[in-house]
Amino acid sequence: FERSYPKFFLWSSTCSKSKTHCILPGLYAMAGAAAALGGVTRMTVTLVVIMFEVTGGLTYVAPIMIVVITCKWVGEALTADSVYIEHIRLKGFPYLNTKEEYDEAFLASDIMQPSRYGEPMKCILKNGSTVKDIETLLVETKFNGFPVIVDNESYRLSGFVTRRDLKVALHYGKLRNKNCDSSSVIYFSKRFPSNEVSQDVSTLSFRHILDLSPFTVTDSTPVVIVIDMFQKLGLRQVLVTHGG
Repeated sequence: FERSYPKFFLWSSTCSKSKTHCILPGLYAMAGAAAALGGVTRMTVTLVVIMFEVTGGLTYVAPIMIVVITCKWVGEALTADSVYIEHIRLKGFPYLNTKEEYDEAFLASDIMQPSRYGEPMKCILKNGSTVKDIETLLVETKFNGFPVIVDNESYRLSGFVTRRDLKVALHYGKLRNKNCDSSSVIYFSKRFPSNEVSQDVSTLSFRHILDLSPFTVTDSTPVVIVIDMFQKLGLRQVLVTHGG
């Protein structure tokens, strides 16, 4: 178009003084590529630097910056997040957006699962659970881990054990102890209290798989702090306690 109408008012003052074509198709191609990438990924400064390093055109930095920022604004007006975050959500992967704002009035007790009105989470007794109890728990639930509590009355937390470690410990415990059966008692303490079980019943020690210091928060912890822990520490779960 510039070649056909060199005296058009938008570029006549500039192109008439130049012996070569002042509108370069390569510049528009580069700006278009930066615009497409910037609108999809929402990159700004990084994208401008990449385009400069690829082309070496220092004089084109300013127009590319304008194009990239404009496309970012247009993209944010259409969708809030980049294509990468949208793909994560499409696949159903757990993701906590660092840019999203959360209400500080919400507490850990408001978002914990199960809720305070729901069915209590399945726990394991520190001392007294049988092999059958653990096997039934693994079959009937899909949790990746279980809190270990002192007793069913106080629900005082003693530690945390993962599903995988329970399966492995059960397998090798049966191999090492030939007397192990469904009635064998499992304990997570240093020593099992001898007065709580008959001497005829075999026992299995699972203390080596017990995490004695799992990540915990109180039920009154602001949800902002809980989310910050998940984002920065890469946690899979956090235990919510009330009075220990």
